[in-house]
Amino acid sequence: MNTQLIRQLLSTISFILCGICFIVAVVIRFYIYNRLIEDGTMGKWWMSVEWDYMKAYPEDIRILVIYILCCIGFLLFLGIGGALQ
Repeated sequence: MNTQLIRQLLSTISFILCGICFIVAVVIRFYIYNRLIEDGTMGKWWMSVEWDYMKAYPEDIRILVIYILCCIGFLLFLGIGGALQ
């Protein structure tokens, strides 16, 4: 019974972290997209928004790193939470 409770708790924490990573990634993507549209540096439609941002603002690379880490964290915590269910 105690093991099942611990697994349930870890699963819940994992899904909460998954949600936080997802929300942060969406907010950062919205910020990147708005900044590119605002400055008129949006590239062709087949180009990645992240790639355009990296070319336009190489000094802000840490925002992209945080975005990528949030995307990886989202998938990782989603997988861990699903495995513990």
